[in-house]
Amino acid sequence: MKKFMAMVGVKTTAGIVIAVLLMASAFWRIDADLVVQVQTGRIKFTVNPGLNQKRLTDSLFFEKLSLEHVGQLSFNPDQLFVADPDELDWETDTYPEHAWLELPNNGRGWQFHANKAGINPMVTLESSEEKGTAVGKLDAILLSQPATVTLELTNSKSVTLTIRTNQEP
Repeated sequence: MKKFMAMVGVKTTAGIVIAVLLMASAFWRIDADLVVQVQTGRIKFTVNPGLNQKRLTDSLFFEKLSLEHVGQLSFNPDQLFVADPDELDWETDTYPEHAWLELPNNGRGWQFHANKAGINPMVTLESSEEKGTAVGKLDAILLSQPATVTLELTNSKSVTLTIRTNQEP
């Protein structure tokens, strides 16, 4: 019987010591340094400006700017060249030097209007010079109606920004 009481006493004592240690560990603070890195190639979000305009971006320099579903576009370039669409090299997606024609600028603004409804007009502004040269500066983008915005990082590390309003198909 003494052996039994001794075993119960040892187990009880061990249980009490463990319980006290567990309760004490609840008050013991351990500082943890945690760093989470997430890399994504695409993010999509909705902007609902309500009655006010929401600023999506500040002004941005760009190397290439493509605008799709354009109804009207106004811009003020320092120089403006247009290429003959019949001269496009489909394999390299470039135009040869002789395809380019300089339009007289004389410091005036230019406007592009889509002349047919139902087509997908697209305007691309890019430099004929080497890559890495800024072509222009895009003013701040302000949204005045609800829109879905998608930012995507391409394999060539360029950023694609897509803005779709509820009015677009």
